[in-house]
Amino acid sequence: MHFLSEYALLILIGILPIFCQAYGSTPDSIVDSILESLPVDLTNFEIPNVNLVGTIQITKLGNVSRACPMTVNETMDNKLLSFDFSTCVNVTDISITLTDTSVTISITEAKFDLHAHFTKSVKPAPKVTLTISVWKGINVKGPILITIIIRPIVSSSTAVQRILQSAIDSALQKIDWQKY
Repeated sequence: MHFLSEYALLILIGILPIFCQAYGSTPDSIVDSILESLPVDLTNFEIPNVNLVGTIQITKLGNVSRACPMTVNETMDNKLLSFDFSTCVNVTDISITLTDTSVTISITEAKFDLHAHFTKSVKPAPKVTLTISVWKGINVKGPILITIIIRPIVSSSTAVQRILQSAIDSALQKIDWQKY
């Protein structure tokens, strides 16, 4: 079940153009539908073995909404068909626990900009890039010494962005894309 939860969004984005043509949906309506269910689907979701952090558990996820239109571009380069998808997502009232250190981190507001690039080929190698353009209201609770060490890291959107990008890259490498 965790495998499906982790990769369902990536797979859906990869077949998004087919959904749009077959059902008359727009990319935005599909993304909105996915985002609507995320607070329930991701509560108590765990991401194991994140570099420098350990296991992350999402304990609360408030509102998740699209902050900009989704763009879908199709290109042909060297006889290879490629798709680029971009969107941005606002997330409010987030609470995560670093289970290995018993630290709880609350984030009041965040905005994530996502870009995915897929090339249809014998050896597809999707690339997903995440940037954090809004990162506000960070609160860290837990053992005092660990909190003092972790607070500057999680208060920096750049540091968190690097950690999340590393987790995304690691997850993408574990998928056998030739099956899809």
